[in-house]
Amino acid sequence: MSQVKGADFELVVRAFLALQEEMSIIELMDILNQTNRTRFRRMCLNILLDSKLATPTIPDKPNSSKQKYVLTEAGRQLIKDCAFK
Repeated sequence: MSQVKGADFELVVRAFLALQEEMSIIELMDILNQTNRTRFRRMCLNILLDSKLATPTIPDKPNSSKQKYVLTEAGRQLIKDCAFK
């Protein structure tokens, strides 16, 4: 995961864990107390998307105002596999 170099790893993990349900980038940024959308997208959201752990709900319209993000099946499985028992 060379993309994580230079990224805020803790922020990526917190965003990953927050995406238990569909949410917009604004909702996700608000939960994580982030204010710079460009930086957040570059340093966090794109890493989750490129890693196939999250996916946009409207993949054909990446700039849609109705765009939301959600974990992929692989992302949900990773959380399940890592859950404390």
